[in-house]
Amino acid sequence: MSAAAPVKTALTLHFSPVIDPSWIALICAAGLLFIAVSWFAYRRGLTLRLLALGAFLLLFLNPSLLEQEQKTVKDTGFIVVDRSASQDMGQRKARTDKALAALKSAIEQAGQVDIRIIEAPQDDSLSTETRLFEALDTAAATIPQKQRAGAIFITDGQIHDVPQNPLSFTQYGPV
Repeated sequence: MSAAAPVKTALTLHFSPVIDPSWIALICAAGLLFIAVSWFAYRRGLTLRLLALGAFLLLFLNPSLLEQEQKTVKDTGFIVVDRSASQDMGQRKARTDKALAALKSAIEQAGQVDIRIIEAPQDDSLSTETRLFEALDTAAATIPQKQRAGAIFITDGQIHDVPQNPLSFTQYGPV
């Protein structure tokens, strides 16, 4: 049983301009020009005119206070397990299951990451290729990229769909 995630409350000032910001800048510049001209002509009322211009611009900026509650969400880690036909040779399947159990236990004890176990291929096909990244892509598609903690592969041989671009790996976290 896990404890509830802490909730953080944030109060922010948000602006939703009612007109394009470039028009607001133009109005501000024109207002400052008129205030400068009136200052040189009359030499009084500068503070009042500046306050009036500021209030007028504030109306166009449409400020509001937003209160947001944010919950921390655990990152998600992936364990991709090779279940290809080559796993049926010798003790490979038993070693894979033992490695999976040990990894799962260690990660769950730390309690920092949610685990998704992906077994590939999922359709029991007799393919001669081990396509683990394809299965990882499918599972990772449901998790926002910033919440991906990384991927661990448990396999006995070659992975045939390794991305050619090394930057592709960054989308999963550490691999």
